[in-house]
Amino acid sequence: MTLARVGLGRKVPSSVAVKSPTIEELTRAVSNLGLEFEVYSDKKHPSNWFEGGPYGYVAVRKDSVIRRFGSINKRRLLMLIARELIRVRQSTQQGGRGGT
Repeated sequence: MTLARVGLGRKVPSSVAVKSPTIEELTRAVSNLGLEFEVYSDKKHPSNWFEGGPYGYVAVRKDSVIRRFGSINKRRLLMLIARELIRVRQSTQQGGRGGT
């Protein structure tokens, strides 16, 4: 079922996804991966223009991805970011102590 949902619009499997990541979590995850990025904290997805609440996005510079990982496709990059988001979320929930 997960693979079917990936084909229908899900970018990463739900087993690797973090629910409602914040801009701060995204920036930390992308930064931890050693990538250059820009934050647009005042933007909304066009289909959600009417919704309130937190919004924004992080734009990763393609040249920094190529320097760091070589040739990599978008789905693989999203999987790397998703896994790093899990680590960021876990460290946040543990009070920022990075549990080992």
